[in-house]
Order: sequence, then structure tokens, then C-alpha cells
Amino acid sequence: MASLFIGGLLLLLSLAQGLFRKSDDLVFGRDTTPALLDIDNFSVEASLHLEPGWKPLFHKPQEPESEPLGSWGFGFPWESAAPFSSPHGFPLNGPGGRSKIYLWRNLEWRAYSYEAPIVSFRLNPSNNKQALVTFQFGLKRYETQLIDYPENRIRWSIPSGPWSRFSWDGRSVLIGFFEKSNRLLVSTWSIDEEPSEKSLAAYREPDFQRVPADLATRPDSLSDDGRDLPGNRIVLIWSKSHQMWFPRSDQLWVSDGSFWTLWHLNEQGWKRTQGGAGQLIPQFPDHFRLVTPLKNDTLGMVNVDEKAPLSIQKWDPSRDPLPQDSDRWFWKSTGAISYEGERWGSARAIPRTRWAEELREKYKAETQRVLQRRPELRSDLPQGPRLQLLEAHGKAWVWVGDEIYLLNLLDTSTTRAVRSWFR
Repeated sequence: MASLFIGGLLLLLSLAQGLFRKSDDLVFGRDTTPALLDIDNFSVEASLHLEPGWKPLFHKPQEPESEPLGSWGFGFPWESAAPFSSPHGFPLNGPGGRSKIYLWRNLEWRAYSYEAPIVSFRLNPSNNKQALVTFQFGLKRYETQLIDYPENRIRWSIPSGPWSRFSWDGRSVLIGFFEKSNRLLVSTWSIDEEPSEKSLAAYREPDFQRVPADLATRPDSLSDDGRDLPGNRIVLIWSKSHQMWFPRSDQLWVSDGSFWTLWHLNEQGWKRTQGGAGQLIPQFPDHFRLVTPLKNDTLGMVNVDEKAPLSIQKWDPSRDPLPQDSDRWFWKSTGAISYEGERWGSARAIPRTRWAEELREKYKAETQRVLQRRPELRSDLPQGPRLQLLEAHGKAWVWVGDEIYLLNLLDTSTTRAVRSWFR
């Protein structure tokens, strides 16, 4: 009787799924796995089958910062763009320079097709119905669009560089490209209007060191593309050690690993307002951690909520020692959680999870079967399934080669404690 009952459930499931037609340009049918059939493991909220040639990877990504985490990011706005950085959807690139964006809305997939590859995709951190998408239309021709979903309405579109991102508050955008190999031109403007005004940082602040003579501080010193780029612009000295963060529409932080600079935006454009020795490490949502360049000793915490001049809150040495591999941690002012599930500070009360190991083990065999059938995917999945944990949402993405799963992490007391702590 039990086997007949289970067989009946499977038959009903297959019939229900067959009622929904799948089409590239239409809303996709529900494609989920009921918790009843997966009660001893992570439940699959949604799955999407990939046709040959389609991958959840960016086309030749060119973020200005290095990517120390690879695909191990948390999806925060200061990180390099990652396809699986949001539980609401992801981009795909496919044959012939085509691309798609799949959004998971109301328990069904919505698919949007485009005729150019996607090099950068980010959902607005304060509005998951709005995305910043950068397409490549030629060898060195890029275009960034602000798109409202589900209407697929383009709010504005401009020629740009090969990457784009929102400010952490979701009110502005930041784009840029290299004028020279070590000169990065960045520009910002409000998402509420198409950019028209132009300004360029002149580096005339008296309390800061002089800049190299070949650093462009006048618009006529820029390249043709640089002169055409709208918005409030800055030319930055740039190397592999540099990083920048855009927490607010009027704040831009730049660090070369040993010295940091805070820029503020006013009516005339961007101005340097504060800087100093030390390495900055972002600790979302309100602070930066400031450490010495050589000894990695914490100097203090910098609050980004207040306007400059800023005060540095001295670090209390009696507190727990800070984790060394800080770029693998999600930070709050009193605690942190790592991608691997480790805890520090106020998060120590949350038991450590093994979700990453369990999910890799669960989908290892399926990935190997796909790779045997499609060996061209081995370079994309060299260590088995590609995983992106989103603990704050209680979700995880898993790409096994020809299938993408959106999973619900197990609803345990630990899961609920993590979600509560992230809030």
C-alpha cells in the first residue's frame, strides 16, 4: 500500500507539471520539488534545466577589483558581481552572443531574452524589481541599462565601461573603465534620472598630497569616451591592490591596501574629505574595519553613517581576536559569520552549520554524471557542483551542469537564529 501511495503521488506530480507549458519568452511553469518527497534533505524550491551552451556565467567579466572569493561571495554590494548573488534570480549567457535573465517570482520563473552577452548584472539592494545590467555590443563597446521588472522596462541606457554597480543604499549607480592601464575613470549619478550633467574631480584639496602630473583633472584631458561619459566623474590611480566601496550616493571610499581616501559628493562634484594610513575592510552595513598594513592589528572602526569629518572608534583589545581571513566573513559591528559557517563575536551563540559540505556531497554524484555526458563543462565545474549559500535568506543555489536548483536550507533552530542575526 505504501508503494502504491507513493506511486500515486509521483503520478499526480508529473501530471501537474505537465499542465504548464515552457517557452523562452513566456512565464515558466512551476518547477518545484515538494517537501514531502525530500523530507530527509534540503527541499528544492525551484529548478531550471539548461539547454546546451547556456551557462550562469558572465561574459568576460572585467570588474576593476580582484575577486579573492571567486564564487564564494555573500552577494553584498561591495563584492564583485556574481550571477548567484541574489535569491531572486540570475543571468545566463548562451550561444551566438545571446543572453537571458531568469527571475523567480511568485513560485514561477520569468524569462527575459536579450541579443547581447551580459558582462555584469546586479539587482538593486533595496529593490529586487530593479536591475543594473551591462551588455557587450562589440569588441570594446558596452552599454549599461537600468531595467524595471517584471515589465522589462528600460528606465535609461547609456554607453559605459564593462561593469556597473549600485550604491549600497540603492540610490545611485557607479560605472567606469580604464582610461589607461593604471588610470580608472569612474562616474556616478542618481538612478531616478538619466544622467546629463558632467563634472570631473580636480584634486585641488589643500590637505591632501599632490597627484601625478599625468592624472586627468580637466575634461579635455580625457579620452573621447571619457569626455562622453556623463555623471560625476573621478580619475583614480589604480592597481591590483586597490579597492573601492560606494556605500551612499554621496560617499566613495578608495583603498590601496596601505592608504585610504574618503570622497564626498557636493554640487561641484567629488571632493576628497578625509584619508589616512591603514587598510579598510568593509563590515556591512554601517562600518569599516581599519587595520595596519603590515601587522594586521585593528586600529579601529569607521562609521559611514555620518558626514565627514569622521571619527575612528578605537578598537577594544579585550574583545575576541578578529578572524584573519576577513574577506571570507560577513560582518556586523559586534559579530561575523564566515562562508564556511564559522562564527565570531555575537554570532558565537549560533551553532556552526555544515550546509556547504552537505550540499556538495548531495549533488556531487549528479554533477559527475553530467560531466561524463558533457565534458565541455569540466572547466566550469572542476571541483564538482558550484554552490552559493545565501544564509541571510535561508536559501542556496546549486549548479550541477545542466540543472540549477534553488534550495531552502533546513528549517532548524540554527537556520532561524542565523536569519534573525542577519536582520
